[in-house]
Amino acid sequence: MIALLLLVVAPRCGDSFHLRYDAEMWRLPPQRVEAIARAESACNLDPKLLGHACRRTPRSCDRGRFQIRPATARRRCPTLDTRRYEDNVWCALGMLSADRARVGLTDATVGFNGRGAYAYLYRVLKIEETL
Repeated sequence: MIALLLLVVAPRCGDSFHLRYDAEMWRLPPQRVEAIARAESACNLDPKLLGHACRRTPRSCDRGRFQIRPATARRRCPTLDTRRYEDNVWCALGMLSADRARVGLTDATVGFNGRGAYAYLYRVLKIEETL
């Protein structure tokens, strides 16, 4: 009964276990990683998912689970194909891990959005509270 209640209160995305496991491998807080993934693409696991502004510039827009831009992927994850789900996740975790080591988790989270918006941090933290 309690397990059923927990499933109703805190619904998980289909890849929650996978994200949390990979976050542990990268020594990142699993709840933060899952919250960023939800902020970026809700629970959409489609590797072909494109960002909201992609109707105008489809070749250069955010894509995948963590909505990574192709130029960012080429610069920061040159050996990964972020059009693939697994590579998109690994690229995101690698970037977040490197940024956390350089500027701390809070600023790494702000920077993940690319624009440095603290509204994004607030959104991620609100999602994280529900996990």
